[in-house]
Amino acid sequence: MCIFCQIANGEIPVEAIFEDEDLFVFLDNSPVNPGHCLIIPKQHYENIEETPVDVLQKIATVAKEIGVKIKNNLGYSAYNIIVNNGAAAGQEMMHTHWHLVPRLEKGELGISKKSVYQEGEKEEILKKLKN
Repeated sequence: MCIFCQIANGEIPVEAIFEDEDLFVFLDNSPVNPGHCLIIPKQHYENIEETPVDVLQKIATVAKEIGVKIKNNLGYSAYNIIVNNGAAAGQEMMHTHWHLVPRLEKGELGISKKSVYQEGEKEEILKKLKN
């Protein structure tokens, strides 16, 4: 079973920013910037082609809602929505997922830069995004 399926099934504990019967949203453990979120369907779909249109529409709706929180609650001016679809496109986890990457005006683009959360930073961001 893939790691995202394990997260969606509660086998690997992560705190949800958003969760319903179809989707799970959580903070990336290696964020490009603090607040970097991942949106995954709970059902395993390897890529966009396998993912039903209604699930993709729901992901897009949730991405918009979380994106507004990234801007309003975390003080970023923008965010990227990044979907790597297939290994040649940089998809490392073969389970459909969308990245929401907070951005500042002079930020570096892409998702190659990774960092770690400082002590207590992840918990503070979770509070702000869950409100």
